[in-house]
Amino acid sequence: MKIKLSGLGDGEHSYSFNNLCSEIGLDTEYDREIKVDVILRKSIRQYYLNINCSTEKKSVCDRCLSEFYMKLNCSFKVVYTYDQSFSDSNYDDVKFLMFHDTEIEIDDDVRQMVMLSVPMKSLCNNECKGLCVLCGQNLNYSSCSCEPEFSDSQFIELKKLKF
Repeated sequence: MKIKLSGLGDGEHSYSFNNLCSEIGLDTEYDREIKVDVILRKSIRQYYLNINCSTEKKSVCDRCLSEFYMKLNCSFKVVYTYDQSFSDSNYDDVKFLMFHDTEIEIDDDVRQMVMLSVPMKSLCNNECKGLCVLCGQNLNYSSCSCEPEFSDSQFIELKKLKF
């Protein structure tokens, strides 16, 4: 995903990219297409990029161990500048260009942000019931007849309570 800088006028420019995730260096669990929308705002010595990405990742639910495709969306802002002293806290990253640079390649930025957007806990859905700890039955599809046991000594007194 390259954006040509030569001949680019001041103002706002829009770009859309549709690539396979493997083309930007993502692992095999990212076997779908990635959609990237870029709004580039050019000023005299800076290029302000607002980037939105969406894709899906093959994952395994941490509760029920079912395979599913997790939707990933990320948005970030990057400034590309020729000015080595530039800083702006409104942007996630500042990258410096050399005067002979004629294009910006955003593959690495997009790959990193997609990987950072993966949540710590993978759930097939927020209401996932998981697996029975005794028999291993997936509780999303059917219930089991197991009775939970309180074998830990710290819960013995609680077991005696009746409501």
